[in-house]
Amino acid sequence: MQGYFGNFSHQEEHALDFDMPQGTNVCAIRDGVVVLLKEDSNVGGADKKFYNDGNYVLVYHNDGTMANYVYFRQNGVVVKLGDNIKQGDLIGYSGNTGFSSAPHLHLDVCLPYVGKKKTISTKFLLKNQKNEVLKVNQKYTK
Repeated sequence: MQGYFGNFSHQEEHALDFDMPQGTNVCAIRDGVVVLLKEDSNVGGADKKFYNDGNYVLVYHNDGTMANYVYFRQNGVVVKLGDNIKQGDLIGYSGNTGFSSAPHLHLDVCLPYVGKKKTISTKFLLKNQKNEVLKVNQKYTK
């Protein structure tokens, strides 16, 4: 739906929005520890007034980066604070909470921060066995 430095809400960040129906399984992209989560919201929309209403899971990786997964459905997070998770583990179910124009998963990888978040670009292992940065409006399969 939207890639790095997008027009709707990613103007200053390396963030990806994956179009998916509500209730789609969201799995961990890497091993890590769950350090923050929110899953009590049931509101959202394309208005910035909903910015703090997005349900999320923040996972700390052993290289010091963190993956931020956002817009889970209400009570749609299956992990708990402090859980050690492995790549591919189910962490929750997609939704449409918070500052969101349609059901999707927002994903960004960031460095530990105080104040303004510093996101970084990420590469994914594609079907052709190459590590590449994903491009907007392209379809990728497992």
